[in-house]
Amino acid sequence: MNIRGERVLIIGDSLSALPPYTTTAPTIVDLLPGTSASSPGGILGKQLLASGAQAVRVNARVGRSAISFMNLEQGLTQIASDLSGFRPTKVIVFLGTNDIDRGVTPEALARTASSLRGIRDAFKLARVETFALGPPSYDSAKYTAGAPAVLSTMRNVFGADHVLDLQPLTPMAERTSDGVHFTTAGAQDVAPDILAHLTTLGTAPTVTSSSTGTEIAWGIAGVAGFVGATWLALYVAKRAAENPRGFAMAVGRHALRYATKRR
Repeated sequence: MNIRGERVLIIGDSLSALPPYTTTAPTIVDLLPGTSASSPGGILGKQLLASGAQAVRVNARVGRSAISFMNLEQGLTQIASDLSGFRPTKVIVFLGTNDIDRGVTPEALARTASSLRGIRDAFKLARVETFALGPPSYDSAKYTAGAPAVLSTMRNVFGADHVLDLQPLTPMAERTSDGVHFTTAGAQDVAPDILAHLTTLGTAPTVTSSSTGTEIAWGIAGVAGFVGATWLALYVAKRAAENPRGFAMAVGRHALRYATKRR
């Protein structure tokens, strides 16, 4: 994921939230260098800004899941507002914890996947590349057990090269007493690793000289040949259907001319 010069939007839950913390409405903050942040997503946003991002916005809500964002919060309306008001060029979806609460049965995961696809497709329509951060590790058996299923769902929706697994990056981070949230110190510890791994996602393959020259030329020729052959086949079929007898006579004349020239 490129950072420099990008306008990055983070859509998250309490692991990204900034003051004022509320479950009744999203908190939407355009970050400045001096903005106070104590959550992993909030600190990540500040580091993105310090690393060359043109602008960073955090749209977070305590208790948010993909399902609640799209259905209870009118997520498409929020996305439209962010697209027109903030104009992001990259999006980071930092959800997963509350999605585990929604359930990890096949039926529950299908509903989560549908909501995640809604987020992905809305930004895809606007040609904005979207990445996702999977659930972190937890000091909670319930969330630890559910994290792999939600991570797999995210990978299926966004693509493995656009999803970062936070579990191996966060096992030693200091937590609050609930075993889910990070202390400020814990969030500060993990944010640099998240940033470092995030920049490796979605990296375009290196283009060699052969692929920019000969291979591309052959590729264009192949596509042109396919299109031409398809057009010719359709044209012949149309002529044959319109006038079968005349078409047969024309083919016979061309065959005779060809045979005469070959002699």
